[in-house]
Amino acid sequence: MNFADSQYLILAVLIGPVLAVFYYWVGGQKRRALERFAGNSLAASLTQSVSRGRQRLKAVLLTLALFLIAVALAKPRWGETQQLIKRKGIDILIAVDVSKSMWAQDLKPSRISRARRELQDLLKMLGGHRVGLIAFAGEAFVHCPPTTDLDACDLFIESVDIGLIQRGGTHIGDAIRTANKVFQERSSPHKALILITDGEDHDTSPIEAAKESKELGVHIYAIGMGTPSGSLIPLTDADGNQSYLKDRKGQVVQVRLDEETLQKIALETGGAYHRATGAGLELEEIFKKIESMEKTDLESEKLQRYQHRYQIFLLAAFCLLLVEFGLSDRKRQSLSTETRFEQIAVAATE
Repeated sequence: MNFADSQYLILAVLIGPVLAVFYYWVGGQKRRALERFAGNSLAASLTQSVSRGRQRLKAVLLTLALFLIAVALAKPRWGETQQLIKRKGIDILIAVDVSKSMWAQDLKPSRISRARRELQDLLKMLGGHRVGLIAFAGEAFVHCPPTTDLDACDLFIESVDIGLIQRGGTHIGDAIRTANKVFQERSSPHKALILITDGEDHDTSPIEAAKESKELGVHIYAIGMGTPSGSLIPLTDADGNQSYLKDRKGQVVQVRLDEETLQKIALETGGAYHRATGAGLELEEIFKKIESMEKTDLESEKLQRYQHRYQIFLLAAFCLLLVEFGLSDRKRQSLSTETRFEQIAVAATE
């Protein structure tokens, strides 16, 4: 036997000693109050019909009932049953751009900050599915392997930031191919890749990579981070001085959202493209499309469950309370009422 809420056992242990002290204190207070009111002789006559044994029995019954209620609150359990839990869902990979262009602030406070928020909001929607995380810049790698433990995946999301990958650039094609390698190991008929980037690819043939995804049954949903008008990339040195990123020719770099490329990638795989918005409506649209896909068994798990038995203790406590309520603390009257009045009158005149 074990207990689901064992902290209530402390209450069960304390009930006996606490009530014992309480009954002793209350009994003494009642006795002294009666003696002050009626004197010793009259007090003895007035309490002659009271049964001390029955009073103690009622106290024991009440204490036992409260003890059993406290044990019931601790939720005693015994008797194991096994339950097979099957999880249905689809395999989902989220690829997020961590290149320097994601420092741009055409999305407030920055593209990378907004991307991280998109990731966290997406994760809240994807319960029941198997989710993995890919980070990419000048190269791509699996940051979090596909898992149904989304709390663990959320820990990896917190570390997504510029500098996670040292090699510069934006290799969208490499990110898609990395996802394809992971999906090749999965047998589910439908898979989804959610691509979070500003779309400025550096000659890695993302459209060709998307065609490979289509053959694997992967639907790519792209979320564009930024604006078509673009923005500069702010930099801050060790002394706190701010400047903007420049290219090799010394020209200030302006990064723009390449919606055309992202639209072609999504269209090639039967997915969809959405520009990131403050309201997060694009996430709801993507979630609806993912939920409409055919789901497959992701994993099975045998769970051992204990049978809760608190009802037994509550029933026993209820029965004890009924007995306590119906039990009188008076002795059986062997004297007539007139005789009893005569004894009390005599005691009062003494």
